[in-house]
Formats: sequence, structure tokens, C-alpha cells
Amino acid sequence: MPDTPLIGLPLLEASQAQKHVTHNEALLLLDAVLHLAVISRALAAPPASPGDGDRYLVAASATGDWLGHSSHLAFREAGSWRFAVPKAGWRLWVVAESLFLLFDGTAWFDVRSFDELQNLDLLGVNTTADAANRLAVSSAGVLFNHAGSDQRVKINKNAAGDTASLLFQSGFSGRAEFGLSGDDDFRVKVSPDGSAFFESFSVARTSGLITIKNGFVLDPQSADPVSPMNGQLWYNSSAGTFRKRQNGVTSDLDLGPLNFMALNADYALANSTAGQKAFNGTANGALTLEAGLYAFEFLLHLTGMSATSGNLAFDILGAGTATISKALYYNVGLDSTAPETAAAAGGSLATAAQSAASIVTAGTGTGVVASGRGMFRVSAGGSIIPSITLLTASPAVMKDMSFFTCRRLGPAAAVSQGDWS
Repeated sequence: MPDTPLIGLPLLEASQAQKHVTHNEALLLLDAVLHLAVISRALAAPPASPGDGDRYLVAASATGDWLGHSSHLAFREAGSWRFAVPKAGWRLWVVAESLFLLFDGTAWFDVRSFDELQNLDLLGVNTTADAANRLAVSSAGVLFNHAGSDQRVKINKNAAGDTASLLFQSGFSGRAEFGLSGDDDFRVKVSPDGSAFFESFSVARTSGLITIKNGFVLDPQSADPVSPMNGQLWYNSSAGTFRKRQNGVTSDLDLGPLNFMALNADYALANSTAGQKAFNGTANGALTLEAGLYAFEFLLHLTGMSATSGNLAFDILGAGTATISKALYYNVGLDSTAPETAAAAGGSLATAAQSAASIVTAGTGTGVVASGRGMFRVSAGGSIIPSITLLTASPAVMKDMSFFTCRRLGPAAAVSQGDWS
């Protein structure tokens, strides 16, 4: 009696007697293999109390009524066991384990065990992939786990002018991006709207040099860290200074810029006893300072002084707009027609920015060399115009290389710098 080529259903023959037997046999086999689901695949021998319609996938080394039917489908019908031999491509559901099995023509495989999915056009996990996003995942998290040692995620671009980056979005609008954007240097960018991006910094691929694009802000700290590390930087908001840790010592990051003015040619002063700027390197000879504590020094060389009183006074503030609440400095001067060879020196102490004290107590020469150094406190920022006053009017000349310098040490209330204890 012939059978169908795939499932093996018996076919009716012409003039066959008892056709219902053959027909019923085919129906029973169809009933067993359609919508295929088995109770278990773990048994190698029949269960103790099977019921009609029970189906099992016979395990290896079958015994008893199942002898010789390993990997076959066993189904119970009319109190007897019947069997179906699987063909390649059959799939079944194992109820006891909630999993699908696939028969490859030789053995049954858990469909989850297939470890190769090659050349897929699209793959969507809990969402729909498209031509622009060929891999799409909708999930609260994505895990890339190691396989025993390292774990590395690679993003490769075609050419240096292309982009290989990670883009972070809010409502599908870009807000931050890092990677190789338009060249092979590493860049970090942010955006307020997904359209305009601001580059924060870049790292040169050839040297590792970091370039800060839009500046950076150190979060203010009310006090120095308890245990800072060498190389650590911070901003102490109480002291109003940037601080650093270097070679185990905590100190201000910088004493502030060195401000200076120097003559590069002789400067003819006005023949007057009124105060006048000491330097003509700029139109006003003025220096703008913020509030703070400053250290300064100067060295002045004048010729053409009055032989009656070759003397002068020095003034830090002059006609400037800053508020100098306190100053302390000492002036020393040599008064002589040839001060380069003079031995005697006189001096004066000043406790205010504007002082009428003469640098030389009694001077009758036509040349003066004057120097001074000290500190002053600017309580309100503004300008200073270092100035001199000739005590006797004369066509004096300030000589080339005369100079004035000052440097900010810290805030106006500062009393120390360095790792004092």
C-alpha cells in the first residue's frame, strides 16, 4: 500500500476493501503530527499511566515499548503506542521546558542554540529596524558581556573625513556626541537643540594633546580638600584663589599676572611740581587692577634735576580710580650729579599710596636714582597711574630702562600664602 512522500500517510487504492481503516489510519497520524507539541523529551521508556493523545519525544537509549524509537515521536492511541519518524525541518514544542526544538534530519536542536545569524538585512529587538537603523533595540538596558577576558566595542568608519561616534539623544534630538567626527581626532560635543553643536574638547591623535575649546570651570570649594593629590587643582571660593597641590605642598596656583611698565627710551618730564605719570609707554600710563593684595617695586633714574633740590616723591595711585585702602613701602634714593658713582643714600617710609615724603631727605644733585618696594591693598578695583612729583620744577628726564612692576598675591583680605601651619 503506497504512502504519501512527506508524512507517510497511507493512500487508498482502487477497489480497496475496508477503506475506512486506511482513511482512519491517515487521520490518526495527521492528528499526531499537526500542531506538534510533546509533554516531555526526557523519557527513554513509556510513562506509567499514559492517556490517549499523549505525545512524547523519545529520549536516547529507548527501552521497553519504545525500544528502537529514540528521537521519534511517540503518541498514545487506543491504549497503544504508535510512532512517527521525523523529517528534516520538523518543529515541536516541549511543554515541560517551554522551548521549541528543530529536527535537522539527524538530531533535534533547541532553536535558541543556533549561534550564527549571518548577513541579516535588518534586526529589531522589541522594536522595528529600518534602512537607517538596521539594528534597533528597545530596552531598559543592553549588556555586552565578556567571554572570559576582555570586552571591546568597535565602531569603524570608511575614511578619515567620515564620522564614527556615539550620539546621545533626548526625544530623538541630539544632545551630546563623542567620537571621530569629520577627522581622526577624538572630539566631545554638546547641543541644546540637536542642530547646533558646541565642541568641548578634542584629543590630537598624533600626540594625545587635549585642546579645551570653550574654557572650563572648576566647581568652587569652600575649603581646600582634606587630602589633595599631587597635580590636583581647585578653586577655593572662601579665599578667592585657584589652588594646587605640587610636590606635597598646597599653594595658590598662580600669584597673578606680573604687571610691568618700562621705558625703552628717555622720557622728558614736564617742568612742573604737579604730580605726573612716571611712564609714557601708553597714553595714560594707567594700569587696571582688580581688588586684591599686591606686591610692587620700582627703579627710576632721572637726570636734569634742580641743583637746588634734586628730589622727588613717588605715588602709586596718582590720578587713578582704584581705592587703595592701605600701603606700606620703603623708598631709597641716591642724589648726585653722577648717581652711578655716588656712595651716600637716603630713604623714606610711606604708609599711604599717595605720599608727599621725599625719596631723598636732602638733595642738591641734578641726578637721582630711586628705588622702592612694598605692598598695597586695593579694596575696590580700578586703575593706578604710578606718578612722581618733582619737589622743584625742572626739565628733568626719566632715563631708559626705568621700570615699575606689581603682582597680585591674593584677595584683599589675604594674610598668607603657602602651606602655613
